Amino acid sequence: MPVPRVGMARRSILLLVALFLSLSACTFSFTYRQLDWLIPWHLSDYVSFDSTQRSELEQRLVEKLEWHCSTQLGEYAEWFRDMHVEPHPVTREDLERHYQRSLAFWTQLMEQITPDIVVLLFSAKDMQVNELMSNIERRNRELEKRYVTAGWKKIKQRRIDRMEEILRRWIGPLTGKQQEVLKRWSEDLGQSGGAWIESRRRWQRALRESFALRADRERFAKRIHTLFVEPRQLWPESYRKEYARLRERTLVMLAEISAAETPGQVRHFRNQLLSWAEDFEHLTCASPELTSEPSGQVARPQE
Repeated sequence: MPVPRVGMARRSILLLVALFLSLSACTFSFTYRQLDWLIPWHLSDYVSFDSTQRSELEQRLVEKLEWHCSTQLGEYAEWFRDMHVEPHPVTREDLERHYQRSLAFWTQLMEQITPDIVVLLFSAKDMQVNELMSNIERRNRELEKRYVTAGWKKIKQRRIDRMEEILRRWIGPLTGKQQEVLKRWSEDLGQSGGAWIESRRRWQRALRESFALRADRERFAKRIHTLFVEPRQLWPESYRKEYARLRERTLVMLAEISAAETPGQVRHFRNQLLSWAEDFEHLTCASPELTSEPSGQVARPQE
């Protein structure tokens, strides 16, 4: 089986990341929003790698992309085709089941790439560590400004706008009734952004502390594994309860949106599911296009 070129094969995981970002917005998944910088090729946006580190990154990325396109994409396509034939409306229980399935896929991905993250972070110089932590904090301040200190009215509206954008992508323009559901949902969530930002900073502090363990590589690797694969272990009990409340309210909201879908929205949703499934199937390693298309192009579901 040929190894896909990095620029094109990235598309397979980029599709998954794009999907998970949508799912995370729909379920307030701390994991995805907390670790929004972790995919290895995005680390270069946070750290200035030297030539040796860049070469190591590219080689490891090629290996992981081969694993991903040969073992995972068929399962993603099957999942989307399963959703395509399910009856509507989608219930809260359906959403929970699909969320758990997506989380399992994500955990598989993180289990595979975390050893590579360990290697990259282990090799980081003190200057690079400081740069990384500074850039993570810069991102935290940006999010805090948008979702904590902007004022309650702006926060509610941004939350609505963000969710409506995602829903439009999947089902098309919302009806008046569905927009009212979104407004109630945003109000019910309350001013929860502060707890989310604090959890990000708690994770950030744990990451910085982990660099002090690099003299013991095995211990360092275990700590990084926890941070990237099992970050919920760092959550205080108060945040666990708040997260559970936000997640439940969001699942109920999505079920209400589905119950109010028009026939046209159902068709749009089914077409989107088929488009994703076809993209995943197209991007398997067996597809000849993986070795012939220009690099750097990212497939997107048809609108």
